[in-house]
Amino acid sequence: MTSELANIVRPFAALISPYHLTTREPASLVALQLAQSATTLLIAPQSNHVTEQSIRQQATASPAFGAYMRSWEWAMQIFNEGVITTTAAGEDPVEHIRHACNHLDQDPACAALTPFRRPELFENDTAYLRAASADILKAGPNPSISIPIAAGLDAFAAQHRLIVARSAPVSLVQQAEEKLGRVIFRTSIPAIIQGSAERLLLVRALLSQQREKLAIAISTAFETRDPAPLKVAANRYARAFEAERADICAPPGPGEENEVRIILGEASIVGMQLPVDAVFRSSVAAITGRPAQESHAPNSVRTILIRSVGGR
Repeated sequence: MTSELANIVRPFAALISPYHLTTREPASLVALQLAQSATTLLIAPQSNHVTEQSIRQQATASPAFGAYMRSWEWAMQIFNEGVITTTAAGEDPVEHIRHACNHLDQDPACAALTPFRRPELFENDTAYLRAASADILKAGPNPSISIPIAAGLDAFAAQHRLIVARSAPVSLVQQAEEKLGRVIFRTSIPAIIQGSAERLLLVRALLSQQREKLAIAISTAFETRDPAPLKVAANRYARAFEAERADICAPPGPGEENEVRIILGEASIVGMQLPVDAVFRSSVAAITGRPAQESHAPNSVRTILIRSVGGR
């Protein structure tokens, strides 16, 4: 790596969707095992002077918000360890999601998405918390909420040079989105695809040295477009994982009998460069049945598509 490149490359810093964190999808679990750090969106009151008491009051007043807050309890140790936070450089993604709502409402290219415009989403805390929490708990069936959140998170990631962890494409929107991207690399690693926060932190601790090298290699591959060093780092990580498999899969200790069952598998990782407005363009393409229009957005977003292969 040249000295100039060393100055601009930092280890893989992830942006994890709150949808994936809530459902514990492999996209979030694998990213949490590999990333040097991660950021996500916290659905929370937007009023000034928010306190723990006001959050508790909102959780009591809104069953959906209360259930959403409880759905993240599994990850609290990961938050407490500082592996994942809700800000990057002191900024949270909410303003980018507000902007995405306005973009959806005002951009003529998004005219096909008119039924999904919801400019009132941020009118008051009660409406925002109820609607966003309910949609995250239901894994995103309401495009009027999931589209602005996904688009806003992409814009936030592009600004802060985060790598967005995405699930492998399944829906029509995801498939249209993939066609907008440019593949940078493909690799695979062994990983926990189901497990507790404690297990994820254990993997990070046991494989710390190889994980850090792999995290740097992922970021470097996006900059150099050369996947060869990443393949070397992934192979070394895989060997280290196998060497520690017995400890990774050790039976739960006293008091841990109710720990979620650990499942290991192979995680396929595809690195892609996407236009920052890919969410809007792919959504229009899925609705109209026409190919996604070419993007003229000045920025792009780095992303990794994560698919679990097998599991035992």
